Amino acid sequence: KLEKALTQKVRVFSSQVQTYLQDKKIADPKSTVEDLGSLGEVVKLNFAKAEEKTSAQAAIQSQFGSAWEVVATNLLPEGTIKEGENPDQLMFLKLKSGALEELKEDSLSQAVSTVRNRIDRFGVAEPSIRRAGDQRLVVEMPGEEDPDRVLDLIMQPGRLEFRLVDDRLSQEELSALISEARKATGLNAKDFSDAATQQLNDFLKDKLPENTEIAWQYTSIDPKTKLATEAKAYLLNKNIPVSGDMLDNAQVGTLYNDPYVSLSFDNLGTKAFGELTKINQGKQLAIVLDGKVNSAPVIKEPILTGNAQISLGFGTYDQKMQEAKDLVLVLREGALPAELKEATKTVIGPSLGERSVERGMQALVLAALAIMVFMAIWYKGAGLIADVALIFNMVFIFAILTLFGATLTLPGLAGIVLTLGMAVDANVIILERIKEELKSGKKVRAAVEEGYAHAKSAIVDANLTTFLAGVVLYQFGTGPVRGFAVTLMVGILTTLYTAMLLTKIFYEFKASRRGEMKISL
Repeated sequence: KLEKALTQKVRVFSSQVQTYLQDKKIADPKSTVEDLGSLGEVVKLNFAKAEEKTSAQAAIQSQFGSAWEVVATNLLPEGTIKEGENPDQLMFLKLKSGALEELKEDSLSQAVSTVRNRIDRFGVAEPSIRRAGDQRLVVEMPGEEDPDRVLDLIMQPGRLEFRLVDDRLSQEELSALISEARKATGLNAKDFSDAATQQLNDFLKDKLPENTEIAWQYTSIDPKTKLATEAKAYLLNKNIPVSGDMLDNAQVGTLYNDPYVSLSFDNLGTKAFGELTKINQGKQLAIVLDGKVNSAPVIKEPILTGNAQISLGFGTYDQKMQEAKDLVLVLREGALPAELKEATKTVIGPSLGERSVERGMQALVLAALAIMVFMAIWYKGAGLIADVALIFNMVFIFAILTLFGATLTLPGLAGIVLTLGMAVDANVIILERIKEELKSGKKVRAAVEEGYAHAKSAIVDANLTTFLAGVVLYQFGTGPVRGFAVTLMVGILTTLYTAMLLTKIFYEFKASRRGEMKISL
């Protein structure tokens, strides 16, 4: 759904264009957002003088003309210009049709990127995220044991806004209007859902102060249904002077054993937040996350450091800490540009891909056996030592993957098979070097030492370049490509350990027991 993306863009632009005109000392208009039906939500600028409108229009055209256009007066719906307003002092701005199409395409592309980043940071092994048609995403998560939690994480919009609380209505007056609207619309007194809130705002559109809307701060939540049972109403200005797009970082903190989320803004956000708090001292500033008021502290003094804090909701320490971690992940990866809705959800059992995994394991086992038989025949006793090292190599690989909680898929198996080949290659280089040293007349111990010393550079160079290739694949790849890269990099590290150190330990152990090192090649 792209409506939320459009609304967010219009409201942020409303604050941006007002700030731009103020900074350039062109004008200081009153900026509001209005829904004009067929024209959608537009930005309305009300200038103190008609002369300011002309100068402002030229500046807006120069700065924002690629995406925004002025709405001609004859295109405005009847009743748009209210009694007492001077049309010569009013300007209405809307997104161009081309910008709307670009917003739609950008929103879908950004949604794919944001969802992928959230899942990758969440730790799901080898996810697959792709577009299906114009407005659908297909997400596949192999091996995930808690798909509902991941789904909640994916669908959380992550829209962070800092908006001023409008004090033109007292809390009693606002509560009376809401009660009146609930009775007229038949809404339940305990219904604080997004749909109910939108219905209340639509009904009270002409009774609320201009450019304001109602939002809720949940004060009590049912632990079973996770729905709000009590909430406090706030009247918020629609303009968004500071948003989550201006964040530089978010991290989890604790104060008196109570988790919270610490925010820091980038240069643009620090400046905007400083200006906002400087000119609105004494007013309440609401921290709004996904349309819900998190808190609404009073601005006591200008905040010029670009830092803010989000407190958590309800639950135990562990629940709050998990909520804080998930929120940080969402904020770091950015808000979803458009609202996502679950179309279908299918949980597939392991039997569907069991045959493919079985064949992959068969290929892995057969490849390992073939390599081990070859090594035993060609290099005799030394080949058996290499085989033992190969077995340890596989054990180490699977142990590390288990430690990471990785899901074994076909690309991962391919990475392991490739690693086995590289492990054998390292052993072949070492044994051939030892052969050459023995032919030159050196004793076994000296031949082994020289063989490992001379083979070291070739083995490290070959494995290091492959490891760097794995790093690149992991950094720029997605889904199965990353799974292949992980097993490849893990396998290279275990190969270096088993080939360069473990096999040498075997030879040293034999020498310590017999007093003289012997080798069968």
